[in-house]
Amino acid sequence: MILAAAACAEDSDAPPPPELAAYWRMKSYGLPPRTGGQDAQPAGLLDRMTAAANVYNAWNAMTDAPKKGTWQRDNPAQWETCQKVYELRRKNGA
Repeated sequence: MILAAAACAEDSDAPPPPELAAYWRMKSYGLPPRTGGQDAQPAGLLDRMTAAANVYNAWNAMTDAPKKGTWQRDNPAQWETCQKVYELRRKNGA
C-alpha cells in the first residue's frame, strides 16, 4: 500500500491503492467508507487510509519542490516519510 501510494504520486496513470482511493472519497464526500461512523469501520482502515494519504502527499511535495535540499530542511516529517519509502523500495527491489 505504501509503495503503491508513492507510485501513484509519481505517475498519474498509476492506480491508487484502495486505501488512498477511500481516503479521497472520504475527503470529497465527508463520509467514511462504511456507514455507521468512525467506530463502524474495520479495524485499522482509517489508519491505513491516513498513512496512504500521508505518503502520497509527502511524495508529491518532494517531487514538486524546486529545491530539494531546502524542501528537505523545511519539511522534516515529510522528508522522513519519503526516506522510508526509499528504504522500502530498496528492500523490495523496486
